[in-house]
Amino acid sequence: MREETPRYELDSDTRDLVAEVFQLAQQMIDLQISDSVSEDLQLILTEAGDRLGLPYTTISVTQDDDGKFSVDVVEEEPQPKRPTLTVIEGSKEPD
Repeated sequence: MREETPRYELDSDTRDLVAEVFQLAQQMIDLQISDSVSEDLQLILTEAGDRLGLPYTTISVTQDDDGKFSVDVVEEEPQPKRPTLTVIEGSKEPD
């Protein structure tokens, strides 16, 4: 059985601070020369942001054969935290 990815709730002030740190990290990822290093770092940042409930935007730029650029913007919301349920064994009736 696979363990569920933990999710964390942050207060508003902490969320804003963490979002700023993630923006700085994203700038460092964008500066990488190696595509493989950039992709690895992006996966780490996206996973951490998802666990902390931070939304993010994915921007893809492509160039066609005519030299025209196309920009696709996708805003992603983190997956909602699922409630934790506990199963209690036994009868509800007093013995």
